[in-house]
Amino acid sequence: SSGINAEYGYEDVYLSCSALEEAGEEQPLFTLVDAAGNDIEGEELGLLLYKGGTVCDDSFTTRAASAICIHMGFTGVVTWKSDDDRTGFAIQTDFDIKLDDVYCSSGEWESCSFSEVHNCGHYEDVFLSCATEEAESGCIKEGDTKGANYRGTLAITISGHRCQNWNSQSPNAHLRTAENYPNSGLEE
Repeated sequence: SSGINAEYGYEDVYLSCSALEEAGEEQPLFTLVDAAGNDIEGEELGLLLYKGGTVCDDSFTTRAASAICIHMGFTGVVTWKSDDDRTGFAIQTDFDIKLDDVYCSSGEWESCSFSEVHNCGHYEDVFLSCATEEAESGCIKEGDTKGANYRGTLAITISGHRCQNWNSQSPNAHLRTAENYPNSGLEE
C-alpha cells in the first residue's frame, strides 16, 4: 500500500507487505513436502524446504539432516538423499533454492552454519526422512554383547555414505555373510 500526503508530497511513505504468518500461526523454518507439495510428517521421504524454498546438498551431511529433523520436532533422521539421480519431484522448480552450504558441528540446529545465497541447481535439492519415535531402549538384548541382534532403520553412515547390504560384496568385500553366519539375520 502507499500513503499520499497531499500537503507535504516529500514525506510520502511507500510500504509493501507480505504475509509471513497466517491466522497468527508462525511459519516453520523447515517443512517436508510430498510430490504434490503437501506437508508430510514422519518417516516418508520428502522434499526439504527452508523458509518455503529448497535446500541444496553442498556440505550437507547426516549430522545436518539430524539437526534439522530434531529442530522440526522429530527424534532424529532416518535417511536423506539429494536429487543427483534426477528422480525427484516435478514441483522442485516451483521453489527457489533458499539454503546452501549447511554445516553442523553437532546434532542441534544452533550449531549449524549456512548460506542463504546458493550456487546450486535443483538436482542438488535435499530429500529427508525423519524418525517419529525414539529408538526403544534395550534394542540390544541382554547377553548380546556384540549387538548381533540389533536391527535398526538408519541406512546412512555418520559420514553420509549409504550402507551396503550384508549380502553384497561391493563396494567393500567382507566375511559377514549369511553363509559364514547362518541364522544370524544377514539374509536379505
